[in-house]
Amino acid sequence: MINILYILIFTSFLPVTYFSIHTDAFQLSIFRIVLVVTLIMFLMDIGKNKKQLLGTLKQTNLYAIGFHAVWALYALVSVFWVMDYLRWFKSVYFLGLGIFSILTINIYFRDIKNIKIAFFIIAFIIFINTIIGYYEVFTQNYAFLDSVLALDYSTLRYPVSWFFNPNDFATIMLLGFCICNSCMYLVKDKPFLRSLFFLESALAASLIFLARSRANIIGLGISIAFLLFLYIIKRKKQQVFYLLSLIVIVSLLLLLLSANGFYNISYAKATVNVISNESDSIRINLLKNGLQFLSSTHWFGVGAGNIEYWMTHYAKFETPVISMHNWWAEILTAYGIFIFLGYLVFYGKIFFHSN
Repeated sequence: MINILYILIFTSFLPVTYFSIHTDAFQLSIFRIVLVVTLIMFLMDIGKNKKQLLGTLKQTNLYAIGFHAVWALYALVSVFWVMDYLRWFKSVYFLGLGIFSILTINIYFRDIKNIKIAFFIIAFIIFINTIIGYYEVFTQNYAFLDSVLALDYSTLRYPVSWFFNPNDFATIMLLGFCICNSCMYLVKDKPFLRSLFFLESALAASLIFLARSRANIIGLGISIAFLLFLYIIKRKKQQVFYLLSLIVIVSLLLLLLSANGFYNISYAKATVNVISNESDSIRINLLKNGLQFLSSTHWFGVGAGNIEYWMTHYAKFETPVISMHNWWAEILTAYGIFIFLGYLVFYGKIFFHSN
């Protein structure tokens, strides 16, 4: 069972467009095939070894499992007040997928070796995307994009890989930065591997800046501050040295790219447009609409997957986009105040158990 979970993790990062069976009725990706196989194997295994497997759940993770179960039940019940049933179904599907992942990982990842292998798989995928990202920045060639998007992104040398837009790519790079720092800890007795993960995390962090994704740049800053906090309270001077060195290397990489003309006048003008008041006002209006929807539903939320429907039909504040563009606000608007507070407690527990 553990091996199929490793395959599931790997295939979850593959681009659906290039690794799918396409028909008129549906699109069947490799990930979904592996997911179905994993689910069948899981149900068979639970049927045979229910007490043994459920007994492996760690006490510290029971809240996470319980909260997500309540969240899933709430999402299902929201079918009684949603407006768009197709979006509701898709949202429940992805939420169920997340809960299934949490449950299986808690049951089958029983020691540090399992976590190490899973992290190495993710780090390998991040490494591939890092190479592709820098290839796109230096050559302005985009193998995974259509000609229109490739022309738009090549002008500013955005790295996107197979994630089709710089924000999604930067999010993956932020994940890679955190994963590689964890891998450095997992291979602390192997200097060569430690150095490779150190370099990969520096490259990933640099690409976040090259993608010009403000939210992920802020996320990177928060991640570095959090790592510094963890390292300092443990008084590991070597870890602090590694992290400070990482900051220096990222800064030097950005200076090098700047010297090669990637941060030129045209980029500066583009940056002004990207972070303009118009862009900010759109996001503010999205948040204001979300709060209006929340108030209209008596703080119970608009239901799973239905924010876009409400943005289209009931928005008071004009926005050219209907996606919330804010994960926290999306949970609050879709699922209401109680699920949102439970989610905050969930993350708080993660923080306090990070030792």
